[in-house]
Amino acid sequence: MIRNILFSLVFISLPSLAFQAIHLGTQDRPPYTWPQDGKPAGPFDKVVVCALESLGVEYSIDFLPWARAQSMTQRGQLDGFYAGSQNAERDSYAAASRFIGKQNWAYFYLADVINQPIDDEYLKNARVGAYLGSNMAQWLKAKGVKVAYRPVEPEMLLEGLIRDRADIILANEAAMLKLTEKTNRSAYIDRQVVVSKPIAVYFGNTYLSENPGFIDAFNQAASECLPEESLVLYGE
Repeated sequence: MIRNILFSLVFISLPSLAFQAIHLGTQDRPPYTWPQDGKPAGPFDKVVVCALESLGVEYSIDFLPWARAQSMTQRGQLDGFYAGSQNAERDSYAAASRFIGKQNWAYFYLADVINQPIDDEYLKNARVGAYLGSNMAQWLKAKGVKVAYRPVEPEMLLEGLIRDRADIILANEAAMLKLTEKTNRSAYIDRQVVVSKPIAVYFGNTYLSENPGFIDAFNQAASECLPEESLVLYGE
């Protein structure tokens, strides 16, 4: 179900900041992005909202399946999406902002099944999972790893691991840990961190061409909205 959150703000009167209203997509993915009481409530949501409000830009945010948010941006049905790490496909139709946070990618697997480090040799013969539209799936493909299980949501990714549809899954560490706790699976799952990635807002090229100067203004505003105290979610 699509949840649409609409905010109407008064434009700042300065001509240089009179950008068009913007329509963004994100996903319901605690502990980073989620809706609460009709408003985006996650730490990455708050950075985006803070920056847009400081610029006086009208905005709406849809919570969507991750692959759909990206495809809608590519087709011009959205003006951008967040929060995503860099890849060449996204760069072809959108431009990334400065970082608004960071994430760790980790391999997750059943603790009583795999008792060895996860390396390229192991991955050659393993059934690997990553959810559809994720940069993690693209990253595995670039490494020559076949992604055998590609569900549309992280919840389905975890369920596939539990139900033996995949030997190992690559997922966002904090988000998957939150999910294993929520579903009481933490005791059965182990993990191995692979890489840390900065993540950003991707703004569609069409919106940027119609709003020159927007991404620089957003980057400046976002830098002032980042919480200094969070060393786990944020960092250069």
